[in-house]
Amino acid sequence: MKDNHLNAIKWITMRIQRPTIQIVIDCATYHDLNYSLEVNLNRIKMNNGSSRAAYIQTKKIKDYLELKGI
Repeated sequence: MKDNHLNAIKWITMRIQRPTIQIVIDCATYHDLNYSLEVNLNRIKMNNGSSRAAYIQTKKIKDYLELKGI
């Protein structure tokens, strides 16, 4: 598994310990952020064709949260 995927797994694991929130990024609405991150976590752990898409989505969420200071 790639290092950036392992870092994403660590970040998701820490983030889902916080209370869930609702965010809107571009046209995507995440009503339950923790649930979305858990789905991405499972997809990344599978390490198949869907893991890259899950990583990219997680990176977009992380960048957005850091930009907003959440």
